[in-house]
Amino acid sequence: MAAGAQVSPMRENELWKLLQEWREIYCKPIHERTGKWSYGKRTWHTFSHGFYPHQRRRGALQRYQEQDSSDLLVLPDEVHSIGFFCASAEPIDFSPLRGDVCIVPRSFEWTMVFTHHQHEGWGPYFAEKDIYAV
Repeated sequence: MAAGAQVSPMRENELWKLLQEWREIYCKPIHERTGKWSYGKRTWHTFSHGFYPHQRRRGALQRYQEQDSSDLLVLPDEVHSIGFFCASAEPIDFSPLRGDVCIVPRSFEWTMVFTHHQHEGWGPYFAEKDIYAV
């Protein structure tokens, strides 16, 4: 975690509720086409398979670095993981974790998704909540 970042853990039911809220925005195109909230077991496939408009790799990191990081939700997309609330002076790069984690402000206006396959070119992904998702 970045120096000076303040974090507090979420309860499991709170994580599930917030991750589902994320899915209802960013995975809506998948759900409308398949009836499921994920594609290929990973919610980030909403970006990698072109369901939701996004930026990736360096462009995604650049957009993420421009965002306010004073009140973020860190939502891991893996079973038995702990989500947390995070406040920091600047956005934290979660790439070194090599895990699937969705970063989003409480407004859900944008999201940054780090994946376990970034080293292979799958992510990270940055997207903004668009009219389609509302």
